[in-house]
Amino acid sequence: MMNIRKYTIIFFMAAGILAGSVALYSGINKVTPKLADNGVIFRTITDMTGRLVKIPDNPSKILSLSVMADDIIVKLGLVGRLAAIDQYGKIIPGVERAEVVGKGSALSIEKILELKADIAFIWWYQDDVAAMLDKYSIPVVRLKSCRLNNYSDTVTLIGRCLNVEKNAAAVIEKFNKQIKALPQVKTHDRPGVYLELYSPYKTAGKDSYANDLIEAAGGNNIAGNVSGVAVLSAEEIILKSPQTILYIDGFATGDEIASRPGFKTLPAVKQRRVYGINRKRLVAGVEPVEAVNEIRKIINQEKGN
Repeated sequence: MMNIRKYTIIFFMAAGILAGSVALYSGINKVTPKLADNGVIFRTITDMTGRLVKIPDNPSKILSLSVMADDIIVKLGLVGRLAAIDQYGKIIPGVERAEVVGKGSALSIEKILELKADIAFIWWYQDDVAAMLDKYSIPVVRLKSCRLNNYSDTVTLIGRCLNVEKNAAAVIEKFNKQIKALPQVKTHDRPGVYLELYSPYKTAGKDSYANDLIEAAGGNNIAGNVSGVAVLSAEEIILKSPQTILYIDGFATGDEIASRPGFKTLPAVKQRRVYGINRKRLVAGVEPVEAVNEIRKIINQEKGN
């Protein structure tokens, strides 16, 4: 009898410890809103730099200094909450009613305070902006430049911050379906693509958003053996013999590229397959599927399809 009672006591003690552990685990992993002194409900999120940020439970006046965030906010159907953007954000359709409060890190804090922004999305490197906004108790969520394979993570974070996780899930589902529907191209069938950025011979190598776009479009980036932004020599480009050349509108012309020493021997120049594209297409996280499809259409046209 004593043994039964002893084991019964041990069982309930163990059950109590287990229940307490589960409760503690749930408490750590569940973001629980708390009432601030001014009556506003706040919750804590982790931004893309690992920082814990206390944000309003339902932000209604957004400051965005990220063009990527602007585009995602429009896709989430929340453009009405977008109170302020910087000059670069004007390339995104639908943000016309948002107030322009500066360019890059040169901002008008007076305008921002007048608009009563209650959350800010900024780039991970804008430390000076973060310090300024922190001074005025505006919650700052830092974003990192996205890649195609983590675009969904960015949408999820912004959707969570703005308390519209169902909207974010719908945007992600649509994106995944569109990417999955892209034709699969075998390695040996991929045409070589040289993408020129904002000055002669400057291009994007592997581990870059531009490289992701080229690969998803069915091309083979001739700079895929280098990392990040790189400057290739004319000899390297000629040796790679690209079948497609893309440049950014306003920073070069097809005739100028074709006239460079040795370029007349390139298949892309011989067959007049040198194309300009809108710089918007290369802004990380902005209309990624549209960017892939534009490059893919160019490649398909070049193949005569």
